[in-house]
Amino acid sequence: MAVVSDHFVLRLAPRALVAVVALVALVPALLVIVGSEDEANALGGDFPSFYGAGRIVLDGDSRDLYDPGVQRAVQAPYHDDPDEFLYFAYPPFVAVAYAAIAWLPYGMALSVHALLALGALAWAVRLVVPQPTAGLTGRDLMIGSTAAALLAYPIVTAVLGGQNTTFTILLFALVWRALGNGHPVWAGAVGALTLSKPQFGLVLLAFVVVARWWAAVATFVAGGVALIGLTAIGWGWDWVATWLDQVQRFGDVNDVVNGPLMINIVGWIPNVWDQPAGDAVAIAVAAAVFVVSAALVWRSRLDARALGLVTAAVLLVAPSALFYDIGLALVGFAVVVLVVEPERRWLPFIGGAIVVSWSQLLASSLGWSPLFIVLLALWAYAFVREVQRLAPAQEPVA
Repeated sequence: MAVVSDHFVLRLAPRALVAVVALVALVPALLVIVGSEDEANALGGDFPSFYGAGRIVLDGDSRDLYDPGVQRAVQAPYHDDPDEFLYFAYPPFVAVAYAAIAWLPYGMALSVHALLALGALAWAVRLVVPQPTAGLTGRDLMIGSTAAALLAYPIVTAVLGGQNTTFTILLFALVWRALGNGHPVWAGAVGALTLSKPQFGLVLLAFVVVARWWAAVATFVAGGVALIGLTAIGWGWDWVATWLDQVQRFGDVNDVVNGPLMINIVGWIPNVWDQPAGDAVAIAVAAAVFVVSAALVWRSRLDARALGLVTAAVLLVAPSALFYDIGLALVGFAVVVLVVEPERRWLPFIGGAIVVSWSQLLASSLGWSPLFIVLLALWAYAFVREVQRLAPAQEPVA
């Protein structure tokens, strides 16, 4: 006799977990409503960076978006130390997007952002996670998959901590669903939106090129050009050069400050091996990961199973990726596991990934992110499964 029923495990518990996260997401807004705005202003993790960028746009100071003094001033109410601030290094059009909620009081905007992030996660898993168990409805699958994702430390931290990881997950999911449904034009148009995180979007574009989805490549590039042109209306045609200069300056500081948070190859290796050859080795390893991944993408053409390999490879190869970004690879890994592992055999794989995701709590004492090792393992698993799947069938020996 089962100690815990399937009804509880597959339906009641996931709904309870998602509801609890949604209620926690509402806390900042409730604090504003009851007049405790100062307490709300102290919440949000990285959200002051995005909210502050939106405020700069709304205040008409767009030309000074990357001025550290302006960012520090607009973020001052959300930090204990008035000199502390979280640098906004995203392209200008991302600041415009955040202006859509930055007109709200900070706590209200934080709750809206968290609920949108939760909704993006639910939509993403509904698009790409296959049905592993008979008897589950589509709603059961979506809620159960969302709850499982929220058990992973990087994902729940991103949702409640004001990061945009789940929006990236949703964009990748939409690209994959569009390709799977034979709509490459839409896949490329959505893919262009991943350029909001150019370090991911450009690597994804490279894989789309390797996969020879030429219609998707065309709309991907056209969408990127459109973003550049629209942004030029507010920032001038030299905005790309200005932004890249600021990103380089920020990157030099980011490598030092966020070293224990990095999970990309060119960020992690120099952080743990501070030697002159560290950067060269890291670039060589990243190039090798891309080349061997691309060889498989050439054959798979980015079908459903390739999501696991590509999401992990994008994070490893990207110029910058922090620990919460591994949520993208965790979802891709889950898709592969649910497809290739027999019924119930997928539980230890997904459960193990959730458990080891909490190893990031050791990063500050270690001085490096354990999730880099986890990400390598996710990539290796997906790589081996792709090699097995795409290997030429052997003719039987007479």
